[in-house]
Amino acid sequence: MGLYVRAQKVAGDDRRATYSFTAGDNTPGRTLIVDLDADRIWPEDGNRDGIFGGAVSAIVRAYQDQGRLPDVALHQS
Repeated sequence: MGLYVRAQKVAGDDRRATYSFTAGDNTPGRTLIVDLDADRIWPEDGNRDGIFGGAVSAIVRAYQDQGRLPDVALHQS
């Protein structure tokens, strides 16, 4: 089974941001926070499952490519 995750920035800047993320298909939206100054990414609900991991992978990959936190990031595996 594949995994598709979409993360969208809802607040913040290029150093600290809040993202809403979901795997779609009736999966409720969740929230994660990225703080580059603290070198930390964490889920608001504390659940570090595969969907969270996919969102983090998408955000980090886009950050490496763009040099800033992306407005939208997608992960598919």
